[in-house]
Amino acid sequence: MRGRTSCVACVRELDMVLHYRIPRAVYGLGIVLLPVIFCVLSAVIGAQQTAPAQAANRIPEITQALRGQQFRVALERSTEALRTTPRDPRLWTLQAMSYQGLHRTSDALGSFRKALGIAPDFLPALQGAAELSYAAHDPHTDELLG
Repeated sequence: MRGRTSCVACVRELDMVLHYRIPRAVYGLGIVLLPVIFCVLSAVIGAQQTAPAQAANRIPEITQALRGQQFRVALERSTEALRTTPRDPRLWTLQAMSYQGLHRTSDALGSFRKALGIAPDFLPALQGAAELSYAAHDPHTDELLG
């Protein structure tokens, strides 16, 4: 119902715009096609805007799994969230922490590095990567700190 109401509003708004700004010859075609195009674009844009919000809503759930030492659950959920929001350094950091809890050091370092590739100053990723890299005697530890 909500989507239908917004489409009706789109049609009314476009009808006003078309009526005043487009010549009558084009108006007939525009009144049919433009509302449809506008509604489709609105739906696509809305879907793109909700994906980051949905992924952000998963963060407390992932954090709770990590606190409960449910590392496999946290890994599954962080991986799912990253499918929709791959540019979120928080999700990469949570995935790295999940890998770390599963003793998968190289995967954890890879996820920390992905987070730092997106946001080089993201402190939780920087701290986690530096600590893990140092503990693993990784020769590239100084690159993280420099």
